[in-house]
Parts: sequence; C-alpha cells; structure tokens
Amino acid sequence: EAGYGINKIGEIVSFNKPLKEDLTISFINEAYSRGVKDIIINNEKVAPVKKLENVDNVKRVFIEGGIVPEGFFQAMKNLKEVTCGPNADIKILENNFNDCPVLETLNLKNAVFYKSFQNCPNIKNVEFSARIANNTRVFAETVEHLRIGCELISDDRYFQAPNLIELEILPTVKNIEIGAFENCENLVSVKFPKDAKVKVGAAAFLDCENLEFVENIESVEGNPKRIFAGCPKLKF
Repeated sequence: EAGYGINKIGEIVSFNKPLKEDLTISFINEAYSRGVKDIIINNEKVAPVKKLENVDNVKRVFIEGGIVPEGFFQAMKNLKEVTCGPNADIKILENNFNDCPVLETLNLKNAVFYKSFQNCPNIKNVEFSARIANNTRVFAETVEHLRIGCELISDDRYFQAPNLIELEILPTVKNIEIGAFENCENLVSVKFPKDAKVKVGAAAFLDCENLEFVENIESVEGNPKRIFAGCPKLKF
C-alpha cells in the first residue's frame, strides 16, 4: 500500500503507485546547519533525500513547515501551484521549483525563499509576506495579481512589474517607500487594508497610467496627489 521508498542512493522512488496530483510535505529539521532529519510526504515518513523524483503527475504542492533542502523540487512539468502553511519557520533554500513551465500560483505567505522559482515563465498569482529580497525579481516580470504583506516594501528595484494588474496590500504592511510600484503600466487596481494605516512615500505609484481604482484610500498616510502622480485615470 505504501507509495514511496528510498533507493540506495538516497532518492525517493515511486512504487505501487505514482505521486498523486496533490502533494503535502513537511520537513523535520534537527537544526539549520545539520539539515533535514525526516520528511513527511502525504502522511508517510521517509528518510532524508536529496531530490524528489517521479513528479510528473504533481500539480499542487503544499508545504506544511520546515526547511526545504537545496534543489529538492526541480523541473516539475505539470506543477501549477505551490502553497505554504502560515508557519514563520518555512525556508525554501536555493534552486527549488526552477524550470516549472506551467507554474501559475505561489501562496508563499511567511515563507522565506532563496534563488528559487527561476525559469517559470507563467507565474501570475503571488502572495508573500516575508522580507523583500532580490529573489522577488524572478516573478516580477510575469505576475499579474499580487497580495503582499511585507512590513516594509522598498523601492522599485524589486517591483518592476510590467504585467501587474491587481495589487492588494495586506494589513501587515507598515511602510511603502518612494517609487515602490513606479511605472507599473498595466496596474488597474490597488486595495489597501481597511482597518490599518500604511505610510506611503511620494511617487510610490508614479506613472501607473492605467490605474483607475484605489480601495480604502483613507488607510494611506501621505499625500495621495504625490503618491499617485502621473495616474491620469485615477479620480479623487
């Protein structure tokens, strides 16, 4: 009845039945420096392995917790969605979920990730709340719908998002710096949290020429005319 085994070189191999479309996985770590102790895959415990194999059927991955080892998830040709649990301890190390051609949705929440999700040309829906880092550039070019909860959203070095259409600022955001979403030329709507104040720098949405709708603008601390300068379709 088991669906997984460990071969002699430490790789997960499939027997009896392949991995299903929905994959739930968590990593039990002894310590960051010592790496993974055990892996739970669809409620079955397996020994530490270097890479997940036989993943052609997998369309959705749910990571419950722990530290994802470097290069564990690679080239999943039918993967469409990655969802992380709300735990703040999830870390996705380098070279995970690279070369996933149909991957569309990332629900990363508080997960921290490093140099992953590269060469995934169809990522369109993203939610994340961990601190900003250069690695957000890997989906900036393709993302269309973004929910962001970082406490500090820095300048547009990380958010040159030419295809972004909808942006939701989550209640955990405290500060949006000058120029953070400048020149997002296809951005149509921005939603701020209803019951939380957000400090927004001048020109944060400069020259977003198609921006028409801003919800909960009363939550914005700053001068709206300076924040949304160069947004001719937006009416106050």
